[in-house]
Amino acid sequence: MNPKVSIIIPVYNGANYVAEAIDSALAQTYKNIEIIVVNDGSRDDGATEKVVLSYGDKIKYIAKENGGVSTALNRGIAEMTGEYFSWLSHDDAYTPEKIENQVALITEENKDNMFMCHTSFIDKDSRPLERWQREIEDGFYSGEHMLNIMFGGYSISGCALLIPKKVFDTLGNFREDIRYMQDMELWYRFLSGGVGIVHTNKDGVLSRVHSQQVTVTGAAMGTKDAPVVGLSVIGRFRPLFFEGQSILKKYYFLCLRNRSYETAKAAKAMLKEDKLLSFGDKLKATRIKLYGKIRPTLVKLYYKLFFKVKR
Repeated sequence: MNPKVSIIIPVYNGANYVAEAIDSALAQTYKNIEIIVVNDGSRDDGATEKVVLSYGDKIKYIAKENGGVSTALNRGIAEMTGEYFSWLSHDDAYTPEKIENQVALITEENKDNMFMCHTSFIDKDSRPLERWQREIEDGFYSGEHMLNIMFGGYSISGCALLIPKKVFDTLGNFREDIRYMQDMELWYRFLSGGVGIVHTNKDGVLSRVHSQQVTVTGAAMGTKDAPVVGLSVIGRFRPLFFEGQSILKKYYFLCLRNRSYETAKAAKAMLKEDKLLSFGDKLKATRIKLYGKIRPTLVKLYYKLFFKVKR
């Protein structure tokens, strides 16, 4: 297998880190790649553009009006000529073997699934950063299996994935009306649409943790996005089961924990209609709601301690 891989780097006001991202893409040991940098209307007096243009024909540069990361990624997908898509955030970096290790997992039988590597963390100065994260074993996970794991607290990093272009062609691109949870909505759609994940614990992504990253500065947008995402996917989860357990039920409990009550209410109605809610489930829901009342205080404390950000 020697498929062409398109590494797409969306960037907005990223003059401080985008060179490190591009350098890590250029340093890939797997050589059948193209690098597409999409400038999403940066407003920094041309600083980002100057950095990117310094790479000349080593990369393909696209400038567009600002529209959010989904629009930048979709523009890159439209322009890509590779068989596989790989997302690299402008403030993150790849290890040199990221693409090579993932391509090595591709077989004729699994080529239409997604391929995921391990993510490590770095700080604002690119120094290694220890952060706890849930680990999973190497191997293949069906969509139902991965959703079951995610609803138990596992998080997928978009930059850790290698995705066949045909999956986008079949199941659609990033939703441009979602500005914060656009990646999660897409993984839900892909996984519930019959796409699985082949995982390796070999490092592939260096995810930067800093106070200006969107997951910190834009976290309030998640409150707005949550019901949009949730209500759009619960119907897709409804017929799915893993080891006899309802995927929708597990998502229902997740929504309660995250205080996404609008989605939880709709999911509960479906579960009641399908006669899938037991008395024990109702007691569990009550306990989760009680925890939900104190969770916002815990979240504020987390952001204050680790990011010095008040929420």
